[in-house]
Amino acid sequence: MKTWTITIIAACTISFMTPGCRDEKPGQQSGDARGLLKLDDSNFEEVVEKGVVLVDFWAVHCIPCRVQGPIVEKVADQFWDKATFAKYDVVLGPARAADLGIYALPALALFKDGKPVKVFQGLTQADSLVAAVTAALEPAAVSVE
Repeated sequence: MKTWTITIIAACTISFMTPGCRDEKPGQQSGDARGLLKLDDSNFEEVVEKGVVLVDFWAVHCIPCRVQGPIVEKVADQFWDKATFAKYDVVLGPARAADLGIYALPALALFKDGKPVKVFQGLTQADSLVAAVTAALEPAAVSVE
């Protein structure tokens, strides 16, 4: 009798994504995003340029992304009045993720006033996200000479 070993890889590579998996329009809330702003290339810069923004880079076919989504939503519930939380479907725009060095999913990027301050690769737990968002919300240290 043969014994088989099955390995489950908890990441999706962006290069395997095919366009046309989703039909939502940019700016609409996705059915599984429950309140997170939906981003695409037409509104990305405008959204991330002000304040603290956590962007969940994901794809509909990515199972680990579906695990990451509720974690991001939980953190968004804590910071709904202090930061913006959004989802970016890499199937519709893989170049944006590549610009940030994201080549596997799930991935998240934290922006402060338009600049990326931290990129999370792989499934990230809520406590790590809470710590990063909290740090990003702190005012920058002012140098007194």
